[in-house]
Amino acid sequence: MERAEFEQSLRRATQAAIEVARKVVINNLSDSVRYWATIGFEDGRDPPIDGEEVRKERSLPDDVYHGPWTTEQVVDYYWVAGTVPIWISAVVRDLDNNHTFLWLSGCVVFTAIEDRLLRADGCPPFGIRGPSPPRDWVRGEKFDLRASQAYPLFQPR
Repeated sequence: MERAEFEQSLRRATQAAIEVARKVVINNLSDSVRYWATIGFEDGRDPPIDGEEVRKERSLPDDVYHGPWTTEQVVDYYWVAGTVPIWISAVVRDLDNNHTFLWLSGCVVFTAIEDRLLRADGCPPFGIRGPSPPRDWVRGEKFDLRASQAYPLFQPR
Protein backbone atom coordinates (compact mmCIF):
# COMPACT_ATOMS: atom_id res chain seq x y z
CA MET A 1 0.00 0.00 0.00
CA GLU A 2 1.33 3.40 -0.93
CA ARG A 3 1.83 5.89 1.89
CA ALA A 4 -0.63 8.42 0.42
CA GLU A 5 -3.25 5.69 0.01
CA PHE A 6 -2.82 4.65 3.66
CA GLU A 7 -3.16 8.26 4.79
CA GLN A 8 -6.38 8.64 2.77
CA SER A 9 -7.73 5.44 4.29
CA LEU A 10 -6.88 6.77 7.78
CA ARG A 11 -8.77 9.99 7.00
CA ARG A 12 -11.83 8.03 5.77
CA ALA A 13 -11.72 5.77 8.84
CA THR A 14 -11.47 8.80 11.10
CA GLN A 15 -14.57 10.39 9.59
CA ALA A 16 -16.44 7.08 9.73
CA ALA A 17 -15.56 6.58 13.42
CA ILE A 18 -16.70 10.11 14.26
CA GLU A 19 -19.96 9.59 12.35
CA VAL A 20 -20.61 6.32 14.22
CA ALA A 21 -19.90 8.01 17.56
CA ARG A 22 -22.16 10.99 16.78
CA LYS A 23 -25.07 8.56 16.48
CA VAL A 24 -24.64 7.29 20.04
CA VAL A 25 -23.06 10.06 22.16
CA ILE A 26 -24.45 13.38 23.36
CA ASN A 27 -21.09 15.13 23.07
CA ASN A 28 -20.28 17.66 20.34
CA LEU A 29 -17.43 15.92 18.49
CA SER A 30 -14.98 18.09 16.57
CA ASP A 31 -13.75 17.15 13.11
CA SER A 32 -10.28 18.19 14.32
CA VAL A 33 -8.70 14.99 15.58
CA ARG A 34 -5.78 13.57 17.50
CA TYR A 35 -4.95 9.91 17.96
CA TRP A 36 -3.66 7.47 20.52
CA ALA A 37 -1.98 4.56 18.78
CA THR A 38 -0.70 1.15 19.78
CA ILE A 39 0.25 -2.20 18.31
CA GLY A 40 -0.25 -5.27 20.46
CA PHE A 41 1.76 -8.48 20.43
CA GLU A 42 0.32 -11.88 21.18
CA ASP A 43 2.79 -14.50 22.42
CA GLY A 44 2.25 -17.93 20.92
CA ARG A 45 0.75 -16.67 17.67
CA ASP A 46 1.12 -18.72 14.52
CA PRO A 47 4.07 -17.79 12.31
CA PRO A 48 3.29 -15.28 9.56
CA ILE A 49 2.38 -16.62 6.14
CA ASP A 50 4.11 -15.61 2.91
CA GLY A 51 3.90 -11.87 2.38
CA GLU A 52 3.42 -11.09 6.07
CA GLU A 53 5.94 -9.85 8.63
CA VAL A 54 5.71 -9.70 12.42
CA ARG A 55 6.98 -6.28 13.51
CA LYS A 56 7.41 -6.96 17.21
CA GLU A 57 9.70 -3.92 17.51
CA ARG A 58 6.64 -1.72 16.89
CA SER A 59 4.50 -3.39 19.56
CA LEU A 60 3.87 -1.93 22.99
CA PRO A 61 3.06 -3.58 26.32
CA ASP A 62 -0.58 -3.67 27.42
CA ASP A 63 -1.94 -0.30 28.55
CA VAL A 64 0.86 1.63 26.82
CA TYR A 65 0.24 3.80 23.79
CA HIS A 66 1.60 6.71 21.78
CA GLY A 67 -0.10 10.07 21.58
CA PRO A 68 -1.92 12.24 21.30
CA TRP A 69 -0.63 12.24 17.75
CA THR A 70 -1.36 13.97 14.46
CA THR A 71 -2.33 12.17 11.27
CA GLU A 72 1.27 12.39 10.04
CA GLN A 73 2.62 10.74 13.20
CA VAL A 74 0.07 7.92 12.92
CA VAL A 75 1.07 7.30 9.31
CA ASP A 76 4.76 7.25 10.32
CA TYR A 77 4.01 4.61 12.97
CA TYR A 78 1.75 2.26 11.03
CA TRP A 79 3.13 2.57 7.48
CA VAL A 80 6.52 0.86 7.11
CA ALA A 81 8.11 0.58 3.65
CA GLY A 82 4.83 -0.18 1.90
CA THR A 83 3.51 -2.50 4.61
CA VAL A 84 0.76 -1.83 7.15
CA PRO A 85 -0.92 -3.89 9.90
CA ILE A 86 -3.44 -6.36 8.53
CA TRP A 87 -6.05 -4.67 10.73
CA ILE A 88 -6.34 -1.52 12.85
CA SER A 89 -9.35 -0.88 15.09
CA ALA A 90 -10.54 2.73 15.22
CA VAL A 91 -12.89 4.11 17.88
CA VAL A 92 -13.68 7.54 19.30
CA ARG A 93 -12.58 7.55 22.95
CA ASP A 94 -12.37 11.16 24.20
CA LEU A 95 -12.76 14.85 23.40
CA ASP A 96 -11.67 18.25 24.62
CA ASN A 97 -12.57 21.79 23.59
CA ASN A 98 -10.57 21.49 20.36
CA HIS A 99 -10.28 17.84 19.31
CA THR A 100 -11.93 14.46 19.09
CA PHE A 101 -9.53 11.70 20.15
CA LEU A 102 -9.48 8.32 18.43
CA TRP A 103 -7.97 5.15 19.82
CA LEU A 104 -6.15 3.11 17.15
CA SER A 105 -5.07 -0.43 17.99
CA GLY A 106 -3.22 -2.37 15.33
CA CYS A 107 -2.13 -5.93 14.68
CA VAL A 108 1.57 -6.75 14.92
CA VAL A 109 1.41 -8.57 11.56
CA PHE A 110 2.17 -6.24 8.62
CA THR A 111 1.72 -6.90 4.91
CA ALA A 112 1.89 -5.19 1.54
CA ILE A 113 -0.68 -7.62 0.10
CA GLU A 114 -3.89 -5.63 -0.04
CA ASP A 115 -6.14 -8.72 -0.22
CA ARG A 116 -4.97 -9.62 3.30
CA LEU A 117 -6.10 -6.31 4.82
CA LEU A 118 -9.32 -5.93 6.77
CA ARG A 119 -11.82 -4.46 4.30
CA ALA A 120 -15.11 -4.60 6.21
CA ASP A 121 -15.64 -0.84 6.53
CA GLY A 122 -14.36 0.35 3.15
CA CYS A 123 -11.15 1.90 4.45
CA PRO A 124 -8.58 -0.89 4.68
CA PRO A 125 -7.02 -1.88 7.04
CA PHE A 126 -9.28 -0.02 9.47
CA GLY A 127 -12.23 -1.53 11.32
CA ILE A 128 -14.63 1.04 12.76
CA ARG A 129 -16.10 0.47 16.21
CA GLY A 130 -18.56 2.50 18.22
CA PRO A 131 -17.69 3.86 21.66
CA SER A 132 -18.36 1.56 24.63
CA PRO A 133 -21.54 2.58 26.47
CA PRO A 134 -21.62 3.06 30.26
CA ARG A 135 -22.74 0.15 32.42
CA ASP A 136 -26.12 1.75 33.13
CA TRP A 137 -26.80 2.58 29.48
CA VAL A 138 -30.33 2.09 28.17
CA ARG A 139 -30.42 0.82 24.59
CA GLY A 140 -31.49 3.52 22.16
CA GLU A 141 -30.41 6.42 24.36
CA LYS A 142 -27.36 8.55 23.66
CA PHE A 143 -24.69 8.69 26.37
CA ASP A 144 -21.85 10.92 27.50
CA LEU A 145 -18.59 9.67 26.01
CA ARG A 146 -16.83 10.25 29.33
CA ALA A 147 -19.33 7.95 31.07
CA SER A 148 -18.15 5.13 28.79
CA GLN A 149 -16.77 1.91 30.28
CA ALA A 150 -13.58 2.64 28.33
CA TYR A 151 -13.02 6.05 29.96
CA PRO A 152 -10.59 7.18 31.27
CA LEU A 153 -7.78 5.93 29.14
CA PHE A 154 -4.53 4.73 30.64
CA GLN A 155 -1.75 7.26 30.89
CA PRO A 156 0.65 7.43 27.94
CA ARG A 157 4.26 6.42 28.50
